[in-house]
Amino acid sequence: MQVFLNCFLLACAAGLSFRQFMLLYTAAPARVDASPLMPTIATAVFLGALGLALADTELAAFSLILAAAVPIAFLGNPTRSVLPVLCAAACLLAYVGAR
Repeated sequence: MQVFLNCFLLACAAGLSFRQFMLLYTAAPARVDASPLMPTIATAVFLGALGLALADTELAAFSLILAAAVPIAFLGNPTRSVLPVLCAAACLLAYVGAR
């Protein structure tokens, strides 16, 4: 059960922060320059979640984490919202706390 919870938390952290992470590479520069805080936090959360998933789990669990993160990333349209990034940071914090 603990392994499932860890994978779920990492998948949520990666999935919920993915859209803001990709905003740095796909959006117009003026849009990112207007509020660079959320893409910066989302980048740290996304890369941290991927790094922890790769370092702490075996390759099969890592692929399941990525496979679960993709549908989570495309739920809704969180490019304007702060809530998905905060939820992603909370999931990553819960994962680190549970370790």
